[in-house]
Amino acid sequence: MIAYPPINYLNDLTIDQINSAIPLTFAQYIPPINGFGDMLNWDFRAFFSTSVSNTGARNMFAFEGTAGATYDIFSQSFFDPFVLQLFDEQGRMIATDDSSGAAGTDHIRFMASHDGIYYVDASWRQGFADIDKYAVITAYEDLDTIPSTFPSSSPSVSVFSPTNSATDVSVDSNIVLTFSEAIQRGSGSIALVTADNVLVESFDAASSSNLSISDKTLTINPTNNLSNNTQYFVTLESSSIKDLTGHGNAQMASYSFTTTAQTPGTNADRIFDWGERQYPDLFSDHPESQDVFGYHARIYSNGNALGEQNDHIYFYDGGTRDIILVGTTTDFLPQAIAAGY
Repeated sequence: MIAYPPINYLNDLTIDQINSAIPLTFAQYIPPINGFGDMLNWDFRAFFSTSVSNTGARNMFAFEGTAGATYDIFSQSFFDPFVLQLFDEQGRMIATDDSSGAAGTDHIRFMASHDGIYYVDASWRQGFADIDKYAVITAYEDLDTIPSTFPSSSPSVSVFSPTNSATDVSVDSNIVLTFSEAIQRGSGSIALVTADNVLVESFDAASSSNLSISDKTLTINPTNNLSNNTQYFVTLESSSIKDLTGHGNAQMASYSFTTTAQTPGTNADRIFDWGERQYPDLFSDHPESQDVFGYHARIYSNGNALGEQNDHIYFYDGGTRDIILVGTTTDFLPQAIAAGY
């Protein structure tokens, strides 16, 4: 393993600087655009930003490194940072800016020689106007460079279905996450939320029957069909999923996809869609509409059916085989429209 000699011509950290360091916490890195991550190969990302004036007293950060992992650290401010600097856990400088960044950006790439704490001085130089005070430090972690004698301690998602940032996803889709190694249930929650941070459903990782695991694959089966034309995020709390040796996953919060827009259809279809969402116990799935015995109808796998004929809405009870008039399109359409159908 590489051992970095200290850089003696620059000052080591003081105790006060070490104690003032702001922790950087890694979460799983998910590329914002499909395929982009194939070129980057980063597994985790830690991030901190500020627009506070005079950040000189808050330039110091700390993160936990893993032996053999490769790190790309970027410091960005309005003017070029003074000198981005990296220190080992004893406060000795081991790397500085490699001058590969664009204007306003310093960069360090290094492979961690040992497990432990590393310190980073972002050395930001802000502008004078409020809009120019924004500054950010980002650290990316690549575990692929760890030798086989140093196995990764955290299972991470390698394949997403739907793919990250996918659009036109069917509203009845399951969510399938394939991890880097065989997995088991952990403790914590897995949540499905909208882009407006509205909780759609939360799953207890230890016990939810809506979750199933097979080897490396976690399948999430939402209780109800999703809404059309909606962006969803899937979040995993840390250690909600574990590998077979008990190592937990890192927190994941940036995976998202967007469901298909509502297909233009009849007013009856809009009412059927609304009814499925309102009464999932009666209408257990989302079949295609069809013409049956003069009805525009949907027949469900549990034997029930919905039908429309001459602007009247009918419910067929698969248990009693009764056809029940429940109302008119005029009765139900305003409710369907108000619900977004």
